[in-house]
Amino acid sequence: AIKVGGKFVDVSLVGGLIAGLIFALHPIQTQAVTYIVQRLASMATLFYGQSLLFYVLWRMDKGKRRYMWAVWSWVMGLAAMHSKEIAFTLPAAIFLVEVLFFMGSIKNWWRAVLRVLPWGLLILVIPAYMLGVVEVFSPSVGVGPDNYTMTKVINFERIKIVSKETTELSRSQYLLTESNVVAKYLRLVVLPVGQNIDHDQKLANGLGEPRTYLSALFLLAVFIVGLVLIWRKKKMMGWGVIFFFLALLPESSFIPITDVIFEHRLYLPMIGVALFTAEGWLWMYDGLKDKKWGGVTGVKIAVVLAVVVMGSLGIATWRRNMVWADEVTLWTDAVKKSPFKARPRNNLGKAYLDRRMFEEAKESYLKELEMDPKSAGGRNNLGSIYGLQGDYDKALEEINLALEINPSHDSAYNNLGNVYLLQGKYEEAREAYRQAIKLNDRDSGYLMNLGDVAVRLNDMPEAIEAYQKAVKLTSGKGKWHNKLGAAYGMNGQMDEAERELRLAIKLAPGLASAYSNLGNVLKNQKRWDEAGQAYARSLNIKANDPVVLTSIGEVLAAKGLAAKAKEAWQAALKLDPKNKRAKLNLQNL
Repeated sequence: AIKVGGKFVDVSLVGGLIAGLIFALHPIQTQAVTYIVQRLASMATLFYGQSLLFYVLWRMDKGKRRYMWAVWSWVMGLAAMHSKEIAFTLPAAIFLVEVLFFMGSIKNWWRAVLRVLPWGLLILVIPAYMLGVVEVFSPSVGVGPDNYTMTKVINFERIKIVSKETTELSRSQYLLTESNVVAKYLRLVVLPVGQNIDHDQKLANGLGEPRTYLSALFLLAVFIVGLVLIWRKKKMMGWGVIFFFLALLPESSFIPITDVIFEHRLYLPMIGVALFTAEGWLWMYDGLKDKKWGGVTGVKIAVVLAVVVMGSLGIATWRRNMVWADEVTLWTDAVKKSPFKARPRNNLGKAYLDRRMFEEAKESYLKELEMDPKSAGGRNNLGSIYGLQGDYDKALEEINLALEINPSHDSAYNNLGNVYLLQGKYEEAREAYRQAIKLNDRDSGYLMNLGDVAVRLNDMPEAIEAYQKAVKLTSGKGKWHNKLGAAYGMNGQMDEAERELRLAIKLAPGLASAYSNLGNVLKNQKRWDEAGQAYARSLNIKANDPVVLTSIGEVLAAKGLAAKAKEAWQAALKLDPKNKRAKLNLQNL
């Protein structure tokens, strides 16, 4: 036990606390937590860890309800398998737990296999999805059982295809590269300096390279250390070492993945690091607890060392999260650390573009294109900047170059439509948007753009169809329901228009145009009082709108309030002397 605040605490609980703090505070965990899309990694790790925990509780519990823990362990394993492919190693991890901590010997390994067999069956889940076995029994994308059979989805050729995310890297080159990557991971675990969202990792060209050869030897030595620790009865430390390598297998072995290195891939392996560190601290504590140097006890040294390490990791994590504060700081950091890699410059340019910092974005894209002239994304985004700056010729030149590089670049077709729209070439814009949607019909932004240009061409049926698909894909956007409602109104579908516009107002109460569009619909139905109220709400949000003032004047004239109508139209003309409707209304009056 260790004395804390006058009370004795079981030292193993302190070890558990250290394990938890290492996992929670280590800065290498930042990307998996802060990078929203990698909720996949954190969620899979959550279920993976719970499956291990409940398995241990099952094996330790001697009560009548002990099998409840086994069921929960299996269910959590199933959830992990449905979260991310990294969960594939769970049965092997549970087997190691069984052999090392409950059997105590590898001699009767077959008993461990039988006990872990229900969890072993879980490894079929991920291949079933990747190979398409699930589709045989539950077709969801128009591929029915008649032409999608088990023999077609389970064969050696398909297994080779689905176990490769990219064909640009051979399995041997990827494996050798990963020896350097895993060595770098270990360095980042021990010394988390130089963290980067987009590391510039060189590919290995053979085991004869000194760096690759030394990395492979280093990793082999670390693995052997894990085995020696198990032999020396430091099983938690040994399990931690072996688990670190095991958890990295799906992403750092012979399955080629486009990106060879990402820090979020360490989130699950850090369980092994945390447990290794915890038992290492307990080992150190046992060695120091009876020692004393003057007034300083070994216990104090062990505790102070743990506090200093945890505090340093916490501060490093806080500082790393400051880099993740926004896209500009994140990709500026990546550009500094990967100065010869094109992608960070592309993403930094996009971050500047989103902030409408056009010159900074342009500079970033131009530097990217110096490194990678065949970057379709860089050409496309540079073209969009020229378009926003009014240099339409350069915009079209860059976007068309992007399409020459990648004819399936849907975003380039969308930007091409944007430039044509800015030029007033509505037919050309419509064709470009149609092509973008043909390539990617799941982007609601493309559909909205098509709807907008269809409105300008007075093609209300196409506009309504595009807007309907867009709001179905991305519900909850008031301004989009507003556009759909306005299109319904212009097409004479008043009931549908009113429904969509009232929904738009509910979703976005501060959207002035939704009230004015609703006023138009109500005015066309001669519901004068309601129309007037809608227009008034619009003016409360956006004062001095000459179009709305003109409409209010028309409502007042219809109600026989000619003097007030005249005042409204005169006010509209004062704001916009070219307002033809207001002029015509005054002449008629």
